[in-house]
Amino acid sequence: MAGQSRTAAIVGIHEYPSRDVEGTVSPLQIKAESAARALADAGLTWQDVDAVYDAGEAGPMTGFTISEYFGLKPNVIDTTNVGGSSYEYHAAHARRDIAAGKARVALLTYGSTAHSNAMAIGVGGRGGPSMEPAGNMESFAGMTLVANYAMVAHRHMHQYGTTSEQLAEISVATRLHAMRNPEAVAAMKALEFLDIRETTIADVVNSRMIADPLHLLECCMISDGGGAVVIAAADVARDCAKKPVWILGTGEATKYPEIGGDITVSAAAQSGPVAFAEAGVKPSEIDIAMIYDSFSITVLTLLEDLGFCPKGEGGRWVEGGRLRFDRPKDGPALNTDGGGLSSNHPGMRGIFLLLEATRQLRGESTAQVAGAKLAVAHGNGGHLGSRHCAGTVILGGGLIMAEAKRPLPNPAEFDTRQFWAATRAQKLTYQQCDDCDTVVFHPRRHCTGCLGNSLTWRTASGKGTIYTYSVVRQSYHPFFRMTLPYAVAWIDLDEGPRMLSNVVGVKDPLKDVKIGARVQLEWEVHEELSIPLFRPV
Repeated sequence: MAGQSRTAAIVGIHEYPSRDVEGTVSPLQIKAESAARALADAGLTWQDVDAVYDAGEAGPMTGFTISEYFGLKPNVIDTTNVGGSSYEYHAAHARRDIAAGKARVALLTYGSTAHSNAMAIGVGGRGGPSMEPAGNMESFAGMTLVANYAMVAHRHMHQYGTTSEQLAEISVATRLHAMRNPEAVAAMKALEFLDIRETTIADVVNSRMIADPLHLLECCMISDGGGAVVIAAADVARDCAKKPVWILGTGEATKYPEIGGDITVSAAAQSGPVAFAEAGVKPSEIDIAMIYDSFSITVLTLLEDLGFCPKGEGGRWVEGGRLRFDRPKDGPALNTDGGGLSSNHPGMRGIFLLLEATRQLRGESTAQVAGAKLAVAHGNGGHLGSRHCAGTVILGGGLIMAEAKRPLPNPAEFDTRQFWAATRAQKLTYQQCDDCDTVVFHPRRHCTGCLGNSLTWRTASGKGTIYTYSVVRQSYHPFFRMTLPYAVAWIDLDEGPRMLSNVVGVKDPLKDVKIGARVQLEWEVHEELSIPLFRPV
């Protein structure tokens, strides 16, 4: 992970606590209070903000009005609105603007009174004439938002054998997490939920059908609410009140109906790989999955498309409670605040994904995953079964980059300089004696077999076997403290050399690193050289 670009971090957050404001505050007031508290959380002030990101949910033309309402004169104003994924887009854009030197402190806010306004979001009809061509071809059919998602569920069941009981696992996991979150429990009481408790698979599948095959407990709540996120440049983050949560990678995509298209594949299949590649991590390394959960099928589809399991295997993959916060070895913990299904959903839930992911990486969640280091926040805006946008953000906790660099070899050291020079071209080399064929490693000026000095440099395949290893639990160095626990191992290369390196790409080194396991070379690229690391095959 040392190659990651840590240019921007989430340094302040706030979630508006009430899910039923009963007409006492406006969306703008929710946004303003949340912004003030998020700035205080960061140890910053309104005067520090020079970039504003707004989705326009509080009223029309907010590009004009939001800065005035906050009393700001920002250098950057971004009004991207792609529904529930807007805030993942905002986080990505803020990081880009900060990296470009256009901003140093970015403010993202959201406020909604959807519940108080009695908005029929899920079962609201899409009838009536439309000025948009696609809508004008579809509005006559009486499609509700829930039915749109239900069609994805039906097709997934038909195509892959997914069951309602498997989808119910998602609702059960998020309710488990919600019951540990006092604000989520208060929300369910305020919204007059019945029989507020942890739920079972039977509870979910026996709840009333809303749009076949989706049941009531597979549908998100409709609440009021809001929040704010403050994103800052690295030099600002160094002096903030809370430890930074770094934006490591982002991806954006859109999807729409196509002739012959697969309705069970979402835009996450495009945005996810981009974000993971930029962050330099794999889905198997993620501890926290904050996934947009408008409905159970949304989560199942997105987990597959983000790469946590193969397409079509999501139903079997989520079985047995593996998404719970207290099962970290089984996979990422899902929506540990309770999610849209059991904590809040004021209409556009993307900002809450960033909020809870940040709490987890700070160690502040009510369903805290021990040692959480990496999180994905994935927003889905629009309608999963038709037109939607995806925003994927990979987040990582840890130290300021300047304090957390891997200690690097001296590329000019006489005996090894040719070895390290070859790594710049990502070649792993060793020496072999021309006289007696002895393999020589580490590099030196003479053969260890015959003491001759006629040595030829050769390139290794990068394949090998773990000879022995140790999992380090404590370390003196800031970089290694950030990556604890980690595996250090002696690797027997197929060509004969034995070299010391790290085994990477494993979620649990104690479980996943074994003597005798086959490994494959991968490179950690730096400016003057590259570090050879090994990943299990």
